[in-house]
Amino acid sequence: MNYAYKDLLVNPGNYGEIAENWVNLSTERRIYDQIRFIDVAGDERIRINVNDEGGTIVEAAKLQNKKDRYYFYEAIKLEEGGVHISKMDLNVENGQIEEPIKPMIRFSMPVFDENHNLLGVIVLNYLVENLLDNFKEIALNSEGQIVLLNLDGYWLSSTNESQEWNFMYEDRLEQTFEKMYPEEWAEIIKGDDQIITEKGLFTFASVLLKNKDIFVNGIRENQELSLGDGKWHIVSMIPREKEQTAYFTDHKGALIMDVLMKNILYFSLMFVVSGVVAFLVYLNRKNFTRIKYYSEYDPLTKVLNRRAGIEKINRLFPEDDRRSILVSLCFIDINGLKQVNDTFGHERGDELIRTASSVIKETIREEDFLIRMGGDEFLIVFKDMNGEGAEKVWSRIVAKYDAINDQEDRPYVISVSHGIVSHNKN
Repeated sequence: MNYAYKDLLVNPGNYGEIAENWVNLSTERRIYDQIRFIDVAGDERIRINVNDEGGTIVEAAKLQNKKDRYYFYEAIKLEEGGVHISKMDLNVENGQIEEPIKPMIRFSMPVFDENHNLLGVIVLNYLVENLLDNFKEIALNSEGQIVLLNLDGYWLSSTNESQEWNFMYEDRLEQTFEKMYPEEWAEIIKGDDQIITEKGLFTFASVLLKNKDIFVNGIRENQELSLGDGKWHIVSMIPREKEQTAYFTDHKGALIMDVLMKNILYFSLMFVVSGVVAFLVYLNRKNFTRIKYYSEYDPLTKVLNRRAGIEKINRLFPEDDRRSILVSLCFIDINGLKQVNDTFGHERGDELIRTASSVIKETIREEDFLIRMGGDEFLIVFKDMNGEGAEKVWSRIVAKYDAINDQEDRPYVISVSHGIVSHNKN
């Protein structure tokens, strides 16, 4: 992540390009409410808001300072490669809780330049509404009431919605599970167990979030994690009522079996919620990678964009002038693209661009690469290949274009102009 933006974020002139890339990512994924870059002073410099229509760029006049928000100041303390995973709470805009409420978990990652100087923090606001809805749906099919509590005993999910998110409201800070169930809370914070009190049968388990051993595809990731919530508590509560008398017998074996059979979904919830954070870390690590991808690749053709392509070409040329290098460059123009757009529409024009680039990608070698320089202009880079060899590859590409023109009933002809130059230093 850091190396993807160490050059781009240094120069504010690149913010527009990054913002467009993030719009594409957020529109495709639809799991985020916001994607932001916040500089070292806490000022939002890039912000993408996501709604039902997809991602949109927030204009500069509406960007805010977030230096006092915990997900910012906790993230800037981290070393390179660190990730801060916030507590689950509600989104706040301009000091006010956004309505309708939006439950969030924020993934914040510090970004450094090539000299290891802190540039700021990239923040992904992950929408957890679906997660909580699924929790409630499963809980409704279990005996009694099942709630999800945070480390401080505030309700994150409850059948009584007025109990949820009390820690976000000044006038509701005293309304905690501990205040309502002091004896039971004292046992809950000790660890997983089951107790019977005057208020009923309580079965509870903790979901520990302090695990720093993150595995991606079976490989341990050496990544510093800073977690806003130490643990969550899942609590099943069955009140003392006449129809529930079976739960309050002294026959422990019968009690345990009855609870297991009637509360099987509750125990399933323990396993489901226990895997949530590990899954989110994995998912968002993938999406940090996707952000890097969108910073380097053209979204239409999935080939390198101009900036990333030129950087890759520069890396081909060694700093040591004594080393030999052989590179051939094939400059390409797609003929008639404007006419196709004007006559048949931009969908057909995009189809032409994608076809032209996909044929090239499937024909060139793995060590060669294709760059979209802009519009209808592309560049093929042939490593360790002279001009004659590059012309032979180009002939195979043209043959495939001719085959498509002959075999497919397209309203246009694929025609591409090219020119090849070689650099050979012994």
